[in-house]
Amino acid sequence: MSYPGRKMTGFTLIELMVTLAVVTIVVTTAVPAFKSMVANNRIAAQTNEIVGAIQYARSEAAKLHKRVILCRSADPTAATPSCGGTANNWTTGWLLFASGDANSTYESANDTLLRVGPPSRGIIQIRTNSTSNNNLEINADGTTNENGGTAVFALCDDRNDDGDYDEQYGRQVQVSPVGHVKLIRGPIPNCQSPYPV
Repeated sequence: MSYPGRKMTGFTLIELMVTLAVVTIVVTTAVPAFKSMVANNRIAAQTNEIVGAIQYARSEAAKLHKRVILCRSADPTAATPSCGGTANNWTTGWLLFASGDANSTYESANDTLLRVGPPSRGIIQIRTNSTSNNNLEINADGTTNENGGTAVFALCDDRNDDGDYDEQYGRQVQVSPVGHVKLIRGPIPNCQSPYPV
């Protein structure tokens, strides 16, 4: 029954189907873009953490007039953390400390722990070349103590879940013998394990 002067309100079936189709298209295109943005932000944050640690090491070495060492660690959050882990693999985390003795290993009795880097986020791996295999030593003048070699940190992720770390999305941090830090955005070589020496 219809009443004079009253208009029926609501959606027709065609209007609902068109709306549903538009929403489906928007969601289908937005979700992959959002996932990619999250992955890009994650690898950028991890890269910034490494770069920040290196820059902090340089400033602390100059301030303290001591060698400051960034080393990989198998368990940086342990009650008594130590340098170690798998060769060329910094994915499990790192320690940053001011050296109080002649060696390059963290010992709580002799060295001052400055920062702890937790394991990498998500599916990101961090690989290094032979120069920074175990550690990166920064001298009081800001130079590296790595026999004139450039230290390289390659950060990559496997965002398409195919088992290969993707060079096109990777980042590379290079530390020259004079201590300058250079960032290279993907594509980068050497995302696969193990990192070539």
